[in-house]
Amino acid sequence: MRRLGIIVLLAGAVGAGPVMAQSGDANRARCEGSDPDAAIASCTALIQSGQATAKELPTIYFNRGVAHLDNEEYSKAIEDYSEAIRLNPSYGDAFLDRGLAHKDNNEYDLAIQDYDQAIKLNPKDAVAFNDRGGAYASDGKFDRAAQDFTQAIVLDPTDSRAYSNRGAVYYTKQEYDLAIPDLDQAIKLSPHDSDSMRYRGWAKQKSGDKAGGDADVAASAREEARQKNV
Repeated sequence: MRRLGIIVLLAGAVGAGPVMAQSGDANRARCEGSDPDAAIASCTALIQSGQATAKELPTIYFNRGVAHLDNEEYSKAIEDYSEAIRLNPSYGDAFLDRGLAHKDNNEYDLAIQDYDQAIKLNPKDAVAFNDRGGAYASDGKFDRAAQDFTQAIVLDPTDSRAYSNRGAVYYTKQEYDLAIPDLDQAIKLSPHDSDSMRYRGWAKQKSGDKAGGDADVAASAREEARQKNV
């Protein structure tokens, strides 16, 4: 899920003529856009123009980091998130996304450190606990992962991802009786979650419910095929 910052231009903060202002506005819009390459180019233009305000700059670097992350350019994303944090040390989303970049780059200890800081800044952020749980799980620390997913559920019982993630961890730990209820809830909250269907199917198969497990695995495959055609 992309987290983009909104660039707020302070009226009168930058002295620029109409043409330059229009160009800046267009770059701001693209810097916040969903096309990663266009966002990188426009965010870079804003940074190099010298016209961005001190309040804008952390968000511009953050958005360029998001675009690099979308392009799987993890080192560049980390550099931009780090600059956003240097400019705004309380930028919680920048810690979260830098953590994701570290995780995707298989730097789990660094990812966990960033999630720790995000949680310190906002102890009620369910996303931060869910993301840190993902880093622990990727690092094979399944008990710690389950603890974080549980806290994410406490903070936001409507987030299907936390149930799905905890269910997957329980499956990995061969605790199928715990995995199946979590995956049930994940599917209830997100009926098109093919990953949860598949894990629930595997858990049922391991628990001796071959028919139910086979049905879930088949349903997962159908859902994935449907999503590819959407």
